[in-house]
Amino acid sequence: MTKFIPIVLAILIVGILGFAATQPDTFYVERVLRMKAPPEKVFPFVSDFRNWQAWSPWVAKDPSMEVTISDRSTGMGAAYEWSGNSDVGVGRMEMVTELPPKSVRLNLTIFEPFSASNVVGFTFEPRGEYTKVTWHMTGQMSFMSKLFNLINPMDAMVGPDFKLGLEKMRALVEN
Repeated sequence: MTKFIPIVLAILIVGILGFAATQPDTFYVERVLRMKAPPEKVFPFVSDFRNWQAWSPWVAKDPSMEVTISDRSTGMGAAYEWSGNSDVGVGRMEMVTELPPKSVRLNLTIFEPFSASNVVGFTFEPRGEYTKVTWHMTGQMSFMSKLFNLINPMDAMVGPDFKLGLEKMRALVEN
């Protein structure tokens, strides 16, 4: 019987590794929230990095997080860098596309607690007296990321933060 335990464990490990290898090479996380305001009122909360401190879900995770905003806080090339505790890590966002008041696209680079390069986007769609705000992120999944994703999926890890950030933004926009 004791001879079979290592064999069963080896089969289990190979199975898990094989299953992880078959997972998608990319991930996509998205949250959507309606805000009672026109896109022109919502757009500046995302397009100007100076406004992020008011609604970013990560500010509450580390109120003493160090933030540096480039000389230009809006438009292509504007950058937002942060360094904080283990909950927020160290990273940088750079605005690569801004189409007022329809969309913003950012390149997100995370340096700590792990290394990642992702694309983050926001869209603002008028819906009568509301704006449908969509916050999404996509990126590549390495084998180690796929393995980690089996235990802690990206959607479960980042999605609640996106939802919280959109709720905070809505409270600011609607008041």
